[in-house]
Amino acid sequence: MRRECEDGVLTYSFVLLLFCEGTFKSKHSPSLSIVIRTDGVWVDGSALEACSMSSSKPFYADWLERYEGLVKKHPNDVRVAVESLSMLTFFIPGRFGDVELISEASYVVLNLLELYHGRILDASRALTAGPLWHWRSFLTVMQETGVVLEMMSLSRGGEKGRWKFIFTIESIKALVRLHLVLSGEASVGGARVLADGGRFSTPLRRPDGSQSPGDSPSRRQNRDVVDAHVRQWRRDRYNTSLEGLKRESTLSQGKYRLLLGESLHVFRPVAYVALRRKLGASSWIPWLVSGIIDIFSLRYSNDGVQKCKKMDLKVGTSDVNTSPRAEFQRRQMLLLMYFMREPFYSMLTGRVAKSVLGTFAKIPLVGFFFEYFLEMLEYMKRYYFFWSGS
Repeated sequence: MRRECEDGVLTYSFVLLLFCEGTFKSKHSPSLSIVIRTDGVWVDGSALEACSMSSSKPFYADWLERYEGLVKKHPNDVRVAVESLSMLTFFIPGRFGDVELISEASYVVLNLLELYHGRILDASRALTAGPLWHWRSFLTVMQETGVVLEMMSLSRGGEKGRWKFIFTIESIKALVRLHLVLSGEASVGGARVLADGGRFSTPLRRPDGSQSPGDSPSRRQNRDVVDAHVRQWRRDRYNTSLEGLKRESTLSQGKYRLLLGESLHVFRPVAYVALRRKLGASSWIPWLVSGIIDIFSLRYSNDGVQKCKKMDLKVGTSDVNTSPRAEFQRRQMLLLMYFMREPFYSMLTGRVAKSVLGTFAKIPLVGFFFEYFLEMLEYMKRYYFFWSGS
């Protein structure tokens, strides 16, 4: 019993001495080291302090390092595995409560995991983000979690709380996107084309660092040489004062149209949600106003890019892997989302889908595929962020 008490006193004294050593060391002498003796063994306090610091490392750090090494070593296999798990989320059985929320939350977690994998493979963020990576990360996360957050706001605040939440999210996203348009090295006269809503995109380079086909160094170098000769020829052509004034006027018009078009594109979702929230789903005004803004945005942005290009001024985008032409094609495809918006869906799209898919659903053996597709269409129609196009 006495021996146990002595051991306890020695242990307590040892811990106290270590604490005092750290306090005295930080205030007086960083090189001071306390040495104590327990049962004939001399122990250096500084060595034990180093051991204690190493033991403070999180328990999951080693597993995290191993996992990151696995992602770097087998990026394609990991990607296929995550995509397969994402597909399985569509088949979560309906016997669980809130199956829609569980399914969407599982899908969002896997998408965020894939986003984390991209962060591992592109540690410098040079391929997928660039200098404004933190803003683009925010927009990407908002895009992935939008439906789940909308479900939660609908269950807590009802229809009114849901649209209030959507308006808040779209307003914040619009301000962030406007910052991306007006910032960066690729901006032209204070504006550039916003690619994919400011979110991340697939890099041109493979995870192992090799370049994708069609982007070889020799081909890019030849293209740069040709562009340099063309720019020099055009500058020689515009040496006269009259031609120079025309060029400056055309450039000013191009920059103004580009800025106007991108501003309309950025604030279009905010205008639609504000009108939809005030006038309701049965009004045609939000649908028409949003469509008009999208059409004028495409026209002004495309016209601005063409004018700048004509005057030998290259226009960049917010993403290094996306060209303005590819972005405009994406926006044109997003116009198909208007078939999913009220009141057009209730008057035409929904009726046609129910009639056609309902007929095919009666076919033996394969009919359940068409029935499932119709159910998915109705399910996606209920939530704004599925068909928002923002």
